[in-house]
Amino acid sequence: MKASSSSSTAVEALLHAETVHALLQLSEHTRKQAALQFTKAQARRFFGTWLDQCSLEEEDALQRVAQTLVYYLQQPKPVLLQVMIDLTVQLHDALTTDLSYQTRQTILSLCELWWKHDLPQKEQFIANALPYWLEPPEDATAVQNLYDLRQALDCVDFVADESLQASVLSLVSNPFVLKTGKKLLVHLLQNRDLMEPLHQAIKVQLVGNKTKIIQVYADVYYKAYHETKDPEIQEALEQIVWSDLVQAVFHAADPETHKAVRMVLQPLHAAQKHHEALLHRLYGPILWRALSASQTQVRLQAAQILPEVFPLRGEHTSALAAVEHCVKALTNLLDDRVPKVRVAGALATAHVLCDYWTIVPTASIRMLLNWLVTKHASDTSSASVRVGALNAVSLVLQNPQSHAVLRPLLPSLGNLLHDKTESVRLATVRMLLRVKETTDLAYYHVVPVYHLNARLANEAVNSSVAAALTSLLMSSYFPPDPATQIARTLHFLQTDPQAAATFYANVHRFLDTAQVAALAAMLWQTVLTAVETEKNQQNKLQSSDPSGKRRKKAAAKDESENNAKGEEDEEDFFSSADTALMVTLTDTINVLWGSIAKDLHEDVVSFLVDHMEDWVETLQHFETKPDNRTVVQNILKIVRRLPSCDDLKINAENPNVAGYLSVYCHWGRSDEVVACLAKSLETDLGVEEEILFSTPEAKTKKRKSRRGKQDESIELLPAPVALKVVHALLQDPDIRPYLLSPVLEKALEKGTKLAEKMLSRDRMIGESDIDFVLRVCEIYGRFVLHQAAATDEPNLTMTPQAMNLLRWMSVKVIPMLKDVDADQSCAESSMPFNDPDLSTIAVEQSFADWPASPTPAGPPRRRRDTKATPSRVEVEKRPSLSPDISHALATSLVQVACVVFAEWLAVSGGVGGSIIDSQMSEWFSAVSDDTTVIAIMSKLAFQLVKTSDQYMLFEQILRKGHESNGIVRKLVSTLSSPLSKCQHETVKVVFETAKAMYSPLEDDECHSSWDEMWTQSSGAISAAVGAIVANRMSVAVLINLATKTPSDLFSKQCLFLLQDQVTERSNDFTVQSEEVVA
Repeated sequence: MKASSSSSTAVEALLHAETVHALLQLSEHTRKQAALQFTKAQARRFFGTWLDQCSLEEEDALQRVAQTLVYYLQQPKPVLLQVMIDLTVQLHDALTTDLSYQTRQTILSLCELWWKHDLPQKEQFIANALPYWLEPPEDATAVQNLYDLRQALDCVDFVADESLQASVLSLVSNPFVLKTGKKLLVHLLQNRDLMEPLHQAIKVQLVGNKTKIIQVYADVYYKAYHETKDPEIQEALEQIVWSDLVQAVFHAADPETHKAVRMVLQPLHAAQKHHEALLHRLYGPILWRALSASQTQVRLQAAQILPEVFPLRGEHTSALAAVEHCVKALTNLLDDRVPKVRVAGALATAHVLCDYWTIVPTASIRMLLNWLVTKHASDTSSASVRVGALNAVSLVLQNPQSHAVLRPLLPSLGNLLHDKTESVRLATVRMLLRVKETTDLAYYHVVPVYHLNARLANEAVNSSVAAALTSLLMSSYFPPDPATQIARTLHFLQTDPQAAATFYANVHRFLDTAQVAALAAMLWQTVLTAVETEKNQQNKLQSSDPSGKRRKKAAAKDESENNAKGEEDEEDFFSSADTALMVTLTDTINVLWGSIAKDLHEDVVSFLVDHMEDWVETLQHFETKPDNRTVVQNILKIVRRLPSCDDLKINAENPNVAGYLSVYCHWGRSDEVVACLAKSLETDLGVEEEILFSTPEAKTKKRKSRRGKQDESIELLPAPVALKVVHALLQDPDIRPYLLSPVLEKALEKGTKLAEKMLSRDRMIGESDIDFVLRVCEIYGRFVLHQAAATDEPNLTMTPQAMNLLRWMSVKVIPMLKDVDADQSCAESSMPFNDPDLSTIAVEQSFADWPASPTPAGPPRRRRDTKATPSRVEVEKRPSLSPDISHALATSLVQVACVVFAEWLAVSGGVGGSIIDSQMSEWFSAVSDDTTVIAIMSKLAFQLVKTSDQYMLFEQILRKGHESNGIVRKLVSTLSSPLSKCQHETVKVVFETAKAMYSPLEDDECHSSWDEMWTQSSGAISAAVGAIVANRMSVAVLINLATKTPSDLFSKQCLFLLQDQVTERSNDFTVQSEEVVA
């Protein structure tokens, strides 16, 4: 009763609101409640009253009347009156005026209700509302609302109104429409007036768009054709849409466009059972012409379409005839002259055999498979063809019916496991993985296991082939049973350690962190067991044979017994005396731990630490034998990852001192390590003027006294040993950041100062002294460049230290070469020492042949007696430093600097190339007669040209250098090869340099050969031109340069000697032009 009374009250209040003021006083709830309760008479009275009173001047009243009419029409069965139609017409006309957003939206909602409720005379309420309905939707609700008004869209003539058509076309790229409005696009595409414009708009969106969006368009196209019942619409879609897409899929110039169009056609291809006649009408006239077209791209794209529409049978064609026609086309593709078309043909053949094995004749199957296995798999002209054959066979293997036919053919494909191209090897392993997935084929029958292990041993650790082989062999070398795991692992490590190292470096890709950690812990326990076994054997021998006469016989007997035992009990008898196995075991533990280091959790770390608590005793056991140095190094790498402790003591005489110091760095004691190395180097580099190098005994006493005063935590090392350690630690990327300290930098910098003194002072110097100083200078150069590369800045720059090193060479070293006469510089063969072997620079073993210490230079110094009266000091006169030695030292420093800066350019990508090139050009004049230095400088010139396009040093080598061992020829051949980005500029520099050095004959006659064009002293330029002439592509560049200045004497000479190539090139151009015209 209360609700009824309140409703009647609301109705009375609304009916009596006959003025604008009264209407505005009513709340929205009151108006809605009243409108929903209006009777026919009440509705006629209210809306008739406001039909004459509504005006644009009273917009608020207009909005409320429109909202009230919306509420009334929302009744279950509203009674429609003429007054309501007239009022709606008046409100619809108001949409052309400037209304507020709320008023406009209310009127648009009113117009929508006429269409959604299918009310009479709804066609009157489209013209002014449609532009607002077609505004870009901003949410899914707006898209659904527009789809509900699809019948209103069908009443519009979009051909006459281009603005409305543009609004509709903008919907195809609206993200909300693409996400939730697929049905709307389907309906719009079925509109005959919008079909072609929408298709053109969608085609524009296909290029470069995302795969998901292209799939939306594909569904829209297919559903627009498949869901319509109007044959005229289907025929229009076939002629306007499908025919255009089929033409585009064959003749697309861009492969990405072809891929997108294929994706759009894919739903139609997948439903070929329902649209076989349509596919035949679309592809029948064009597919066969495309497969035999002269354009490679057309044949390639047709080959990709053929398996998707196979067998393309017409209404009056038998299935067998259609299949034979397609097989003939596949055969032509497999025999195509272009490799990429043959690859596409192989994949098309594989798809056909995999999907339609039962309808292809047996003879055709064998013929196609034999073509793939015998011809494509052994195609030496293209690695991509061999890859395509392997991928095709892998695809065919997905059909179980093919296994019986492929079983005798697969072993011939196994030989491709050792192909020189990595992609072929990877495809072979992937084929073996596919074979492994089958139930009636075995991969080890295709490729024997020893071949797989050999391939695994020769592959790079991080290569894709190694990872694939690890996946293939995972079940064999890592079975689920833990007991079998350790037996298989030990057998693998012992029989093929190289393959095992690569396998366990990749095993983390297929196991979780806990499993890898468990395997590492089991291997460590195996090492401990081997140590205990050896200790027990030694104790047994000592107790039974105190004199030790039978130990060797017992050891030999144990070794023979070990070799006779099988795999099942290997872990029970392994002894740490087997050094090779211990090296492999410890190295594998390092590899396993390092592979999961980034993903370790605290519980896994605790697990590993708990299982490796006995590392101190194990390390001491292996240190007692000199043959176990590598084992000790591997154990120290393991210790790096363990928590720090005080049990690790460093001995300067220990050959593994570098490994100990690396452990200290990881344990947070890098400052002590750097201080120790710096002081050890300063012992020899920072000596007084009297004595350059001290004897080992004097150094030892001196360090002992200093250590007693300063309480050094790490014992100082002999300078040569410290230098070896610095070199070794700088090569370790994990330790290098710890060493890049100003303290060590200053110590190494003293090597340059000592070298400067040795160049300028009177002093007797031995070969080991100079070798030591050269190594210090080399390491200092690398140290400086490592500092520059270790900065956090995005762009590398040369540090001031690197610039100072370059300047020091120019100011201090190069003048020493310029001051020596040419005759004296040629006497290098009589030097008292050999040139440093620069071929070992940057190699880990470059310090292996160093002497243990520098040449002794006198007795150790003693404490000065301040109470004694000094007597006259008799200075022994020593012979001065000969020019030959000074020149040799300076030359060696130049070689070291060239190697260091060449490596810097290669790593940094040419940073500082212009500065280095200008400095090297100054150096070249001082060493141009030294063929050894020219060889080193040629490598630097190569990096300058390749990384920073600097040709100054390169040009000087061509002008003044001498050809020795083919250095210049190799340099120019590499830079002018077709694969080089600097080919054209290199040929141009050689051309201009040769032109400047050319010696013409009298009467403008031409030389008969290239060698006659320059003097004998111009061997470098002659070799450079010879390298260019030997390359067909470089000759083409040379001819272009010569034809630009045909009146020049040198250009005439070049064209005369290259007349055969010029004629051939002209003929090629003529043939090409005729082909283009044809």
